[in-house]
This record gives sequence, C-alpha cells and structure tokens, in this order.
Amino acid sequence: MLYLDPASPTISSARTIHHQYMRCYVNKKIGEPACSNAGCIICTSGIRPVSRLKVSIKTFLLRDNNIDKILIGDPSTLQKTNIFFWNEMLPTMNLSKIYPYLIDFSAENLKKKSVNFQSEYKLINPFVKQLNSIFNYKWFNSNTNVIYSSYKLCQKLDRYTCTYCNRSYTSTVITEAKKTVIRPTLDHWFPESKFPLLAISFYNLIPSCSSCNSSVKGAGIQLLNKYIHPYVDQTQSEDFEFDYGYTSLRGFRIFVNDTSNGNRQGFKAKNTIEAMYIDEVYNSNISELRDMITIQRNYSLGYIDKMQKMLRSKMSKEEVYRLLFGVIYDQNNFHKRPLSKFKKDILKKLGMLAEM
Repeated sequence: MLYLDPASPTISSARTIHHQYMRCYVNKKIGEPACSNAGCIICTSGIRPVSRLKVSIKTFLLRDNNIDKILIGDPSTLQKTNIFFWNEMLPTMNLSKIYPYLIDFSAENLKKKSVNFQSEYKLINPFVKQLNSIFNYKWFNSNTNVIYSSYKLCQKLDRYTCTYCNRSYTSTVITEAKKTVIRPTLDHWFPESKFPLLAISFYNLIPSCSSCNSSVKGAGIQLLNKYIHPYVDQTQSEDFEFDYGYTSLRGFRIFVNDTSNGNRQGFKAKNTIEAMYIDEVYNSNISELRDMITIQRNYSLGYIDKMQKMLRSKMSKEEVYRLLFGVIYDQNNFHKRPLSKFKKDILKKLGMLAEM
C-alpha cells in the first residue's frame, strides 16, 4: 500500500484540473449556466442535462457547496456527504437498507423479487438513475472521450505502479495522435455500485492494477475507521513490513508483519493487508526473494559499496541500489518501480542496507 500525498504538486495539479472539468460537466447535467470561460470545452460541448431532474437532487447539489464536496472533498467529507444526501432524499430509510436497491435490476429479475422489494426499488431507483447520469463514470471512463477522461486524469496523476500492491506497472500511455493505449484501472474506494453519488469524486478514484481492483478488492465496502485509504493514511508504508522464513513444506515463505506497535493505524493496516490478500499475493514472488538471498550469501555486506567503486562513477548509493536491484530506495518514489517496498524490507532483513 502506497501513500498518495494530496499535497504533492503532481496530485494537487491533477485535482485542480479534475475539479475544473467535472464541475462544468455536473453543471451541464443539472441545467446550470455555463462557466465564465467562453472557450470552456465542457460548457460549449453537446452534453445534455438530465431529463426531468428531481428538484430535491438539484436543490441538494446547489446548497452548501455540495458539488465541490462531492468532486474534491476528502474521503471523510465524501462519506458524510453521501449520508446527508440519502438522509435528505429518503428520510424514512436507513442508509444500510438502501444498498440492496442501488443495483440496476432488469424488469425480468425485478419480478423475481418480493412485492415489498419491488415497491421500495421503484421508490429508490429513479434517484440512482439520475445520479448515474449526473456523475456519469461511463462518460468519464470512455476512451473515445476527447474532452476530459480517466486517461487524462491518470496521465496527470503520473503513477507508475499499483497503489495497493506495488507489484504491477500501471503506466498511462497516450500517443502523440492522442490515441489512448493503456492506463491504470481506477478503483472506486467507496464502490460505485453502492455510492453512485461518488462515482467521479477525485479522492474516490484510486489508480491500481486490474488484479487488485477487480479480483481482490472488488466491491467490498471499505470503512475509513477500519481500513487504510491511500489518500489519508500517511504512514501506511511504515505500518507493515515484509519478512521471510523457511518452511519444510514450501521452502521459503514471505510474511507481512505489523510494525505499528498496536496503534490504531496498525489496526487499519492489518485489516487492509488481510482484505487485499497482500501476504498471499506476494508469495508468488518467491523467485525475487531467492535472488536476494543468493546475493546475500555470495557477497559481503559491503556489496553496494564495492559495486559503487567498481562502476567508477559518481553514482550515489541510491542510484547503485536502483541499478542492482531494479527498484527505488526512497519510499516517496516506491510507485516508480514494482516491488520497491518489498525488496527494501527484505534487503534490510538480510543486512544488505545497513550502510545506507
């Protein structure tokens, strides 16, 4: 798990641009006037407002800067705003009871449900449909969208590996002809299926690999007081460490240890590691572990110093480290190379980094 620092210039700039475009998009969808920029490509586009928009939805969005809170509010603000929205739209229903009705059922599947379910669904589903149109992730995620899209957001975020596992490259590639090629998947930390209001919220779109997004995390609800949020928990990379041991059945095995000394952050890190199956997933990297153990067995602890002298260059130890092990030493830049956190932790265990 890698921290996404909201104060970093790269992320701050991406957030500003996301807000600029998506604010105008939402305004168009709810029938509000164009912005003051006469050349705004969103406001001058053919995006159409939602048909027969519910007055209650529009009133909520235009009050208390709620559009801005939804688009660029921090994760805690997103969670609160979502609760306020549904409490106002459906004051007689508890939010937890609303979740089953947020799925878009076909007419055929709806008939299989109880009469009571059908009645509640017909009450709630119109709100969901309008939210899906206003905060339209499909529009934002389309690779044919040349105005502003998930590709452009990922390009601005400039992240190279998965935020959750740091095992896979997640680079963004857009050709000079502006053809979109690849990008990270964007995981909805608050799942889109249960939080349609937050479908295009900046802090709800986590650049990740497809395995973590689809196969591992899926649509499970992640509570802020229980799990790590990449944009919130600054020490998440320090609250756990990789270790290894030897078992007679499998040979070497990788472990993940809690290093938080029992504090609340460690509790969140432990929950998240278990929910994301980090321990199990990393045991597919046994070959990387064996390579590092082989180096430790065959070279002295001054290996990096010796290699630095042998290269006869002005390279720093960090640069030699990157050349030798193919990863980044500085944890702020772990995202630039896969397995950076894992290899640094294991190399420390092996005593290979004592001199750095």
